[in-house]
Amino acid sequence: MAKISRTSAAFAIGADLFTNPPGALPSAEVVTRRLGIEPSHLHDPGERYGPHAAPYKHGQWSLDSPLGEHADLESHLNWLLERLAPVRDDIAEILKSDGRLRARFFCGLWLRETNEGLELNPKTLNGIAMLDAELSLDIYFEGTETHSGQ
Repeated sequence: MAKISRTSAAFAIGADLFTNPPGALPSAEVVTRRLGIEPSHLHDPGERYGPHAAPYKHGQWSLDSPLGEHADLESHLNWLLERLAPVRDDIAEILKSDGRLRARFFCGLWLRETNEGLELNPKTLNGIAMLDAELSLDIYFEGTETHSGQ
């Protein structure tokens, strides 16, 4: 099994797009103060991504791994867990504050070959579980470039 070609990972606290009623995580800034971690991205309900975009239905707080796309997924997840594990009780309290909230690790995987794969060790999986977080894998097949010399 070949190593995954490119990876990324982020941790987010927010609600699913389809969760009703709107307004979960009413202040992403409150989450920032509570966790003491500066997010990579945050938005509150009603804010817009751009002038012509629909407003966000729910707020979200997220932290991206800054490791490059050639780092393996486990390295991305461990970078995030090193920062989040010390504030896991605060994360739990935030999640309890509104039943519509969830925590998740959102991971991008880009494959060039048909048989690329990965393994996560029990320590990493335990860290994710200790945060009561979901693990979402978004997998893309890019294929290999072929050059015929023409």
